[in-house]
Amino acid sequence: MIHGNVDSELQVIVPLVVRGTQGQELHLKGVVDTGYNGALTLPPHVITYLGLPDMGVISVQLADGSETYSYTHECEIIWEGETLKVILESSPQEPLIRVPA
Repeated sequence: MIHGNVDSELQVIVPLVVRGTQGQELHLKGVVDTGYNGALTLPPHVITYLGLPDMGVISVQLADGSETYSYTHECEIIWEGETLKVILESSPQEPLIRVPA
């Protein structure tokens, strides 16, 4: 079971471990976003630090209905003790997480 907390803006914040290409692990906190249909977003500086490989560019629709483009990268996360491979999107904001089913 994942334990997190609720911040002053009533957002659910949960811990997350992201593994880089050299095996380094970065412990982060992310916002659970029920409206997000990807797996994870990370800021570009974190993606660079972890050395995550590029997977291409996708078109994404934002919450306000506008469209933009986002770079995608492959990474491993540790979620409830399991290592999962996910495709994440680059975003300058705080990490967003869609809880894996």
